[in-house]
Amino acid sequence: MQLSLRHRLVMLMAAAMVPLFGLSMVNALLNRSAAVGQVSDDLKFAVSLVAASQNKAVEASHHILTAIGKAPGMLTPHHPDCPRYLATLKEQLGVYVNLGIVGADGYLLCHAMEAPRNVYLGDRDYVQEAFGQRRFTVSGPTLGRLSATPVIVFAMPMFDPQGKAMALAFASMSLEDLARPLLQAALPQGGQMVILDRQGQVLAVSPANPDLIGQPVASPVLAQAVKAMRPGTREGLDEQGRERIYAFLPAGRSEHPGFFVAVSVDRDSVLAPAHRQWQRELALLTLVALFGGWLAWRMGRRVILEPTLTL
Repeated sequence: MQLSLRHRLVMLMAAAMVPLFGLSMVNALLNRSAAVGQVSDDLKFAVSLVAASQNKAVEASHHILTAIGKAPGMLTPHHPDCPRYLATLKEQLGVYVNLGIVGADGYLLCHAMEAPRNVYLGDRDYVQEAFGQRRFTVSGPTLGRLSATPVIVFAMPMFDPQGKAMALAFASMSLEDLARPLLQAALPQGGQMVILDRQGQVLAVSPANPDLIGQPVASPVLAQAVKAMRPGTREGLDEQGRERIYAFLPAGRSEHPGFFVAVSVDRDSVLAPAHRQWQRELALLTLVALFGGWLAWRMGRRVILEPTLTL
């Protein structure tokens, strides 16, 4: 079929619009990439603030346990000054559920609460780890045997002059106090922040969800990231199969971080503004193309075809 001059003019007009549609698509992709990059930076900043707060809590606990270990009479079983000292320290600090000392046999020597002292704690993971690895350690979520409160426990061995571990000092903190920095953190719409232990158990989460506390983290992205214990950002599916953008960071003492902080946001909500902008641009270009085609069709005969036929 032979095309008329008017048809060819309309086709030429449509061809001229193709680069504009291509430019719009490229611009949309750049906007999407910029949106993901910006929110990744925002998430990294938010997670760094909470991680810094956890670092302070860990370092403060390390200093407190060091001070307890160096105080006189702490290794003497049932020394009357020990519980008074620990109770006074607990009252002054105001952030710990309990402070105490566990002997090498696993039994409590003294602690800051008004409760029985002849309590066995040698079966607790943090006691076994602190004695076994001879270093400061942080427990996972546990129910305090004396306080009956969900806590995490900081523990550190106490050595005699010959380097033998004679006891360990511990400080327990409630999960509620641990979660306080999360409640103060500003999250983007649809964002979620979580603090995990080294095994990937949830210690605190914002928005608050008590059912998740003490459970293994459900997100496959975070389950894999916490094993590596390295900072980073990543896009991936959550436990419900939705795309999210994650930023994560270990927190605690650098050689043995006790916590893993992560924040995430729904990827679709991040890209929604850029997608709406592209839809508006596409609709505008389509209207321009249709109007240009109509104009070329209407004016083709009058401006080009009729003057040519009169020659």
